[in-house]
Amino acid sequence: MLALHGFDDSRDAWRTLGPVLARHGVAVFAPDQQGFGLSPGRGHWAGSETMVADARSIVTILRRRFPTVPLTVAGESMGGAVAILLAAQGDPHVFSYVLVSPAVWGGRAMAAPERWTVAALGALVPWLRLTGRQAGIEESDDRAALRRLSADPLTIHATRLGTVAGIVRMMGAAQAGCSKLHPAHALVMYGGNDQIISKRAMAACWRRIPADPGVVLAYYPRSYHLMLIDHQRNVPIDDIVSFVANPERPLPSQASGSARRFLARH
Repeated sequence: MLALHGFDDSRDAWRTLGPVLARHGVAVFAPDQQGFGLSPGRGHWAGSETMVADARSIVTILRRRFPTVPLTVAGESMGGAVAILLAAQGDPHVFSYVLVSPAVWGGRAMAAPERWTVAALGALVPWLRLTGRQAGIEESDDRAALRRLSADPLTIHATRLGTVAGIVRMMGAAQAGCSKLHPAHALVMYGGNDQIISKRAMAACWRRIPADPGVVLAYYPRSYHLMLIDHQRNVPIDDIVSFVANPERPLPSQASGSARRFLARH
């Protein structure tokens, strides 16, 4: 598995899921994406095309190293947006995708005034940094896990406006990319308590995805944006383990049924 982390996060985002997958015989490769963690240009936006190209290069390397082993690309939040853009371009080397709370709050799924404001500020004062302390957003219900994330030296706490503008552009591209999602297998996961990616945005993405028996939509009513560190993280984690082992097997949680009900309401 190639595991791509979220915005302002790092390879440490997979410290919960990685060991579980390892116990099930899955090798997890979790790099710091450009601009994050300990990668070059920390704190600066590398650009969607660069990040997708990096992911594609790593896919090529992994296929050369493990030519007979099925390869899964997983992405959380921003990493999910990168994975969508990679899948939309098509890559025959990838067997399946796991998209955890993919960042698709962009394009028409984001109100025009918000898009314009972010774009203008990103162009005028790209160096200005935001801490997000006043946002009042809960990313998970596990406070201890959030404290560990905050204390992680690889986590970015003050984000440049230019980087914020970049992720908004990427989210818009990922939202549009949902209509071009033609993977062999994909699991797209979303939590009912997600305060980062709006329900409207996720519903719009899910409706854009072409009807394909290989795409499994999964909705977790109690999960937050960082569902892999939530108190009830074992539910989505068990689904990921099952999906990676056999994408055609029904999810243990039956979250696909919840996804149908979610779409019926939104």
